[in-house]
Amino acid sequence: MLAEAELRRLWTRTLPEGACWDTLPPGATYRAADETRAQFRFGDLTRLPTLTCVGPARDGASAPTSASTSAASSAAPPGSGSAPSSVPASVPPHLEFVEEIGRGGMGVVYRARQASLFREVAVKVPHADRRGADALARFVSGALVTGMLDHPNICPVHELARAPDGRLFLVMKLVEGTSWKRLLHPETAAERAAAGEYDLERHVELLLGVGNALGYAHSKGLVHRDVKPDNVMVGRFGEVLVMDWDLAVAMEETSATETRAFHRSSVRAPVGTPSYMPPELVEARWQEIGPWTDVYLLGAILHEVVTGSPPHTGRTLMEVLLAAARSAPPTYGAEVPPPLAAVCRRALAARPEDRYPRVEALQAELRRWLAGRAP
Repeated sequence: MLAEAELRRLWTRTLPEGACWDTLPPGATYRAADETRAQFRFGDLTRLPTLTCVGPARDGASAPTSASTSAASSAAPPGSGSAPSSVPASVPPHLEFVEEIGRGGMGVVYRARQASLFREVAVKVPHADRRGADALARFVSGALVTGMLDHPNICPVHELARAPDGRLFLVMKLVEGTSWKRLLHPETAAERAAAGEYDLERHVELLLGVGNALGYAHSKGLVHRDVKPDNVMVGRFGEVLVMDWDLAVAMEETSATETRAFHRSSVRAPVGTPSYMPPELVEARWQEIGPWTDVYLLGAILHEVVTGSPPHTGRTLMEVLLAAARSAPPTYGAEVPPPLAAVCRRALAARPEDRYPRVEALQAELRRWLAGRAP
């Protein structure tokens, strides 16, 4: 385990320049540009199809009349049914942007109507300040990884293209539902009502669905590295979809033409969410990253399900990082079913060799517990 001073030096590669350590949220995802600089092998982005976009008139010409143009020029708050002012100035003509529905570290997600198929989709657009080579490489990597993972528990990707100005558009399935985080920590009356429908057994079933997605990704040689409730969408009809694959790394080297994810050897700095991270991610030990890394993250989610908080807590980000690097065996009260406590302890072991070697082994324990509770 690294000393505090060494850990602080390592994390300066990841944290925003000049950031105040005492105010940075440990539940946020942190990304490092070093990884993409180490291995940017996706080639020229001109290989992506270029979309003819509808946008504001220039040089006195009249702007085309279309729903997307009028939507982009009107300002309305998210959720109002009209596109907010943050909609890109130029948008693909076959997409009518409706409203902003979310925003994260990499970009903004919009609800849009796809005219060609008369359906609603989600469109992710990188933040304006994340269009350098490093950020775009990470964005493209996440899109390519998600596109290759054809699984019921992974959000489908429909299209990746770029506008003439270089702006990227990622078109995905629109998931009608909420994040798992909101079911665990509801804030609104609607969220509390939805959360009330989920008892411990249903949360364990959600975890099994997440495990299915991760097991499939591992079979393709990929490790997610940032599994947490905020990156899992739960649909209105029980769908469970693992999102945000832009931090995924490949376990095996591939040819440049086949590369979709960065190889784990490209890891030069910590990335992920400190509240959930295993020691090998906290200390950027790339040789130790593998399926067992995602096993740890599943254990971290299960810990949150049974205790109400993620495994690593503290008053400051550094306290959380030190707790994650240490990963002391957790203790549980009598209210936590002993079989689930045992699963958490093994999945959250500090040493990768002491964890479940595969997601399927952890799932077998959870299914055994569920079977024992069946009437």
